[in-house]
Amino acid sequence: MTKDYKVLYYNQIEEYAAIYSCSRDSWKIFEHNTNVHQNSMICKKSFYNTADYLNGSYYWLLKEKTDKCRILSFDFGNEVFVKMEGPPRGHEDYSWSTDLILLGDSVGILNFVEGFVKDVWVMIQPGVWNKLLIIHLTTPTKSFYDNSFILVTKSSRLVSYNVRTNKTKLFESRHQL
Repeated sequence: MTKDYKVLYYNQIEEYAAIYSCSRDSWKIFEHNTNVHQNSMICKKSFYNTADYLNGSYYWLLKEKTDKCRILSFDFGNEVFVKMEGPPRGHEDYSWSTDLILLGDSVGILNFVEGFVKDVWVMIQPGVWNKLLIIHLTTPTKSFYDNSFILVTKSSRLVSYNVRTNKTKLFESRHQL
């Protein structure tokens, strides 16, 4: 970890990036070969906005038109892009609807399989995935933070579910509305 603050400008269509370094007080422009645009991939904005930056790298979820997902990362220390395979699809009869999430110090994927079924995957090392759990949620997920889903029950109460410990916690309201 350095005290050098950097700003990354990434142009997906033109396939180049520019990095501004505060310590150098200059921009460095370079091309990279991620083939994002040529392979009909799109960078998908994460619903859970906290899932982008981890351990010196910024992560994007890439989705191909074939519903295959990949992860594109940018390592700020080495100033390089790395493209990694996402988890295996498994069933060919459903379409991936995925989000990038953080699971402690790991990058994760929340995959909406069908109905209320969701798979939670964790990346063990770049491109190597482990299915952590299959979860059946009957209510929408409102947030994901610190290994936990924040959910709203049918009776409008907030509950967190920790995917690492399999424990739930009810958030008690201090005020009655």
